[in-house]
Order: sequence, then structure tokens, then C-alpha cells
Amino acid sequence: MENPTNITSAGSGPTLEYLGELVIQGFGNLKRKYDCKLTPAPTRTISVDGVNSREILCDRLRSTLLPLCKDQLTTILNLLEPASMQNEPESKLKRVLEIQPELDYNMTQINSAVLVICPESLSSSYDQTNDHHLKQLKAYRLLEFKRKFHALGSICDVFQAASQYMEVAPEGLSRAGRLFDDYKRNTKTTVNWIEKTIKHSNKTELDVIADCGATAVFRIDCQLVDLVSLIDPAAPPGYSDFEALTGQPIINLAKSVVPLVRLLGFFYKKLSKQGIVNCHTLPSFTQMNSIQLKCLCESPGKVMRDLAELLTSLHELEYPFGDVPVDIRTIPQRAERIAGHLEAPLLSVVLYLVPLINNLPEKDYYLDWFSTWNTQINIAVQNFVQLAKHLRQDDLA
Repeated sequence: MENPTNITSAGSGPTLEYLGELVIQGFGNLKRKYDCKLTPAPTRTISVDGVNSREILCDRLRSTLLPLCKDQLTTILNLLEPASMQNEPESKLKRVLEIQPELDYNMTQINSAVLVICPESLSSSYDQTNDHHLKQLKAYRLLEFKRKFHALGSICDVFQAASQYMEVAPEGLSRAGRLFDDYKRNTKTTVNWIEKTIKHSNKTELDVIADCGATAVFRIDCQLVDLVSLIDPAAPPGYSDFEALTGQPIINLAKSVVPLVRLLGFFYKKLSKQGIVNCHTLPSFTQMNSIQLKCLCESPGKVMRDLAELLTSLHELEYPFGDVPVDIRTIPQRAERIAGHLEAPLLSVVLYLVPLINNLPEKDYYLDWFSTWNTQINIAVQNFVQLAKHLRQDDLA
């Protein structure tokens, strides 16, 4: 494709330049059509009724439609790769022109499937409080699937990058190389999102809870490193680059946070695959409704935010940021909020997770463990609150 004026197809076939223009036009049409994510098509291509049909459609999406989309994008990328285009470029472009309408049809099917599986009514409180029996079709799971479904958005970047690459490809491989790299990077990003979407849709409810627990344990461990760096000047720097505290009253207060942070880690570790989810007899789904499941799975984010604010406040007691001093009265409130974030998740675990264990001694163990944990975290919070309430302004000097 170095010199388009001298490259034509043998016989009376279309020129290479004309085929390239058709390919560019095809990418442009695809980009314009799918620039708006998840917009209902004028004619619905998929019609389903009932939970069973939606379940079948879910399976079709993850087992057929999404893998096919990934393969189509990858095939087009390989066909248009500069080295590949040096050999029989006309046949490569003709094959791309064949795949483009197939990709268009497949994307229409994907778009329609997501709209049917994740209707707007999922956001209603009624749907979220009365779906405890719907397994993988609970509103929370479907809304999370829809929220994470970035593929139809990023795929337009693929079409844009492909068009830009094809527009300059005839002018020389050296100039086209950078644009092909952009096209390749966008394609790989979209393919990666598709793979993540497939993986997410294949997860059971217990998998989702276990992932929640594992992620929380990792983040809490990071916060613990920050906390230790506040207390111990000899400790390695934390992730937040806190300076070590020097005032003993504030150090004592910070030390009282350690049991609280460790207990938070213990709770979420019990929800990971190292804990209750590892019980072999557990089914794949619980009787939690979407609101309860969401509360459990989103609790780590709320806990981490308040814990980070608490550690920052402790640091700013000695190293104030700006001219406004930290209000000491807000510090106990943050610790109480952290414990409050776990009240509903703890109840859901005891009511819906532990009863799924068939082994009676194991079930009794977890009931006792969570009961003891609840007592201990309340004690840890109260100990911290009492120390914080007795902290005087003179202690901050």
C-alpha cells in the first residue's frame, strides 16, 4: 500500500483504493450507529417474556454473542495489520467488508439483549426487594452487569481508530504504523472489556460475595500499613505518605484504631474464599434480595472511605492541612460510622449465608464467630470513642 496509484486489482475488479474507501465508510457507519450506548433500536430484534427466557438470553449473550463480537474485532484487526496487508491486500479488504455487516448485526443483537435483560424497571425499589428467588437475575446483579458493560462504548473508539489508520495506510507504512498501534490498543481494550463482561456474567452470587471479601481484605491491609506508619516512626512509609505522629496522646489514640482495623479485616476474610464461601456444601445463590446484596457488596467502599478519613484526621491533628484545625468531635463519629456500615451486612450474613451450611458443627462455629466478632468490634469502637472524647485541645500542641 506504499503507492496506491500503481496498485490495482487484477482484471476488472475494484481498485485497492476503492476497497479501502468502502472499508473506511463501513467503520464510519458503525461508529455513527453505536455512538449512543444501549439506545433502543427502532425495531426490537429480540423479544422475550418471563424469567426463564431472560435466563436463556443471558446465556446466549455470554456464550455466543459476546465471544463472537470479540472474534470479529480480532479478525478484522489481524486482516488490516500492515504486514498482513502486504500480501493479497484486496482479498483482506474484501473479507473486512464481509465481516462489517456481520459485526453490525451481532452488535444489534448484543444491544437488544442487554436492554431486555436489564430493563429500566430494575431500578425500582419493588424489583429490588422482591427478587430474592431470582438467582443470577436479581436486580443488583443485572444493574452491575449493565454498569460494567463498557464494550459497546469503547467499541466506537475501535471504529474511529480503524478509520484513521485506513485513511493514511496508502500513504506509507511508516506513517500508518503509529495509527495502527492506536487501533490495535483500542481493539485490545475493547476485547478485554468483553472478556471481563463474560467473566462477570458467569459468576455466582457466592463468587461475587467472595470477591467483595477478598478486595476488602486487600484494601484494609493497605490502610493498616498507613496506620502503622502513623504510629511507628521506624515503620516503612505507608501508601498515603503520612508523617509519624510524635505526641503521645495522639499516638495512643491512633494505636486504639489498630484493633478496629484488624477486626474489619477479619470480617471480610470470613466472606472470602478463605472463609465461609469456601464451605463445599454451599449453594451458588442466597435468599438475599438485591438491596441486601448491594448493601453487603458495597459496604467495603463505605468502610474504606470513612477509615481513610479517620486516618487522615488523626494525621491532621498533629499536621494540620491549611488554617482550619480538625474538629475533634468528628473523629469519634467516623469510627461509629464505620461500625454502622457493617450492621446490615452482618445481619445478612447471619440470616442468609450461615444457614446455608449443612454441617451443624461448622454452622455453629460461624454463628459463634460472628457473634463474638460483633461484641469485639463494638468494644473496639467504644474504646476509641472514649479516648477521643477525652482528648483535649492542649494534647494537640
